[in-house]
Amino acid sequence: TTLEIVTNSVLTSDNFPAQSVIDMETGPRLYLTPELREEWLNLKTIDEMDSGLVNSDAWKALVSHPRLRLYETGRLDSVLLGGEENYGKLHAKFFVGGDIGFVGTTNFDYRSRLYNNEMGFFFGDPELAADLHAAFDALIEDSYPWGSEEWFEMRRAVMEAGGMKGRSTRGQRGWYKFFKKTGIIWLL
Repeated sequence: TTLEIVTNSVLTSDNFPAQSVIDMETGPRLYLTPELREEWLNLKTIDEMDSGLVNSDAWKALVSHPRLRLYETGRLDSVLLGGEENYGKLHAKFFVGGDIGFVGTTNFDYRSRLYNNEMGFFFGDPELAADLHAAFDALIEDSYPWGSEEWFEMRRAVMEAGGMKGRSTRGQRGWYKFFKKTGIIWLL
């Protein structure tokens, strides 16, 4: 069995605080040891792709886990980076296992369970499951795996493009540390 997750990236997200949690906690928590997570958080963002950590055999082995994949949408051919493709952003949530699954609005997080009015439905339908599997595969085609060389190239391109997305990406580690230290992380 393989767990595959698709989420927004620094290129497609319009919620930069939440994206900092994905890139600085969710990805690292899924893939890295506690020691490597700490090292990841202490890198300089602009130099992260050239760091010893990211170029180490340990990093490459951990982020290439055969049964776990975290994908982030968007690619280097995005119109936001001078290319031809428009990747939009993700908002719908669903999970599928075989012919059963869930489709809805919930973020599956602490805040959404407590404060938001969320909705969704469970299903057991082979045809719907097949449609969602196809949609998921299409999202993967439009994504890069977290921690991959292409993912870092996209992050660097977003930073170099500047603007709000570039500044937000450059400041992710600092913002994430602030959100975690103050407890705001639970409100994102």
